[in-house]
Amino acid sequence: MRAYQVVTEANIADTISTYVKHQSMTVTEEQLTKTLIRMSCPGRNNDYINIVIDFSSRSICNTHQAGDGEPIEGPRCVHGPEAWLEGLRQKGWTLATILIILLAAHRCDTTASLLGQGDNQVIVLRIPSQRYVQERKLPPDEYTKQFLRVLEDICTASGIVIKVPESWRSRRLLEYGRRYYLDGV
Repeated sequence: MRAYQVVTEANIADTISTYVKHQSMTVTEEQLTKTLIRMSCPGRNNDYINIVIDFSSRSICNTHQAGDGEPIEGPRCVHGPEAWLEGLRQKGWTLATILIILLAAHRCDTTASLLGQGDNQVIVLRIPSQRYVQERKLPPDEYTKQFLRVLEDICTASGIVIKVPESWRSRRLLEYGRRYYLDGV
């Protein structure tokens, strides 16, 4: 089973991830730093909000469990080392999460720049034009809440859990990998 996971993760990294700009698992440190600086000061022509989403660990929350919450015994079940579960299928889950976030942005008539790795995603959401939000009587903060509701609905339908207390948003601050960027610095 472990060989299958390693081979499929390598296959995703080598054949798919190089074409997906919204992930950080296959980029160099220099590319990542440049991307984060660009994302932290996206421009003055539009209004943006930074959203940091933390998803519940999918390796654990998507494990088939018995009534007592423990994995079901079987030939591919290893009891005890729960740390081994972290990072399994990370590239696949990251791609799925990216598509879900982009779908939510599409449903809200906007675009999003995002960068993610596993269960952590950074979204730079473009707030539509002033005219758009005024016609719908949605101030930017309400528009952001609407986007988050749409995202949560899609995630719920997909069986993905957002850790609401660990997710946050800001107009000026961006955080990724324990590094903070305030207004691009």
